[in-house]
Amino acid sequence: MVARTDVGVAVLVGRGDQEAESFQEYSMGNLEEFLEAARQDPGMVEVADTGPGSIYRAGTLALEQEASVDLFPKSPAKPPTEAIYDGEVETALVPSDTVLTDVLAGELRAIAVFSDERSGDLRDVPTARELGHDVAVPVFGGVAAPAGTPPETVDELGRAFRDASASRAFARALVGTGARANGSR
Repeated sequence: MVARTDVGVAVLVGRGDQEAESFQEYSMGNLEEFLEAARQDPGMVEVADTGPGSIYRAGTLALEQEASVDLFPKSPAKPPTEAIYDGEVETALVPSDTVLTDVLAGELRAIAVFSDERSGDLRDVPTARELGHDVAVPVFGGVAAPAGTPPETVDELGRAFRDASASRAFARALVGTGARANGSR
């Protein structure tokens, strides 16, 4: 890792329309209702993510263990939110920057944020920890160098990227993305 440039949050989202077919049997308007649906039908509540080995799959599995429920992680052949819209899954655990517009428009509903603190862009959405579940998913952007890059080159690149990500222009570029500048190594 050369430098971390920004941090974001992971958010569990569901379809904004509570009358959608996948929600007719269970209400999943908040995290407890979501978990209760998973308790009622073990393995039937699907959570789309970006794939096995991703931090989002790890978040789903951590919630499953923490809440003692049986969730069904799923990696559709399409973006997780598209799978929600197509009725293939009920929910998705994704980075907030990929769903922020849809949540603000009411097309998707943010159920919980999986971070240490609430999202500045989704202030009304509680964290999983606030709701009693010790689950956080670290989301960040950064720059990496290939293995074998000389340490002095990594250090030089790191300083340059940390300086750039600490700039006012970089912070302004992130406005509305759900991420915030965080230049570190």
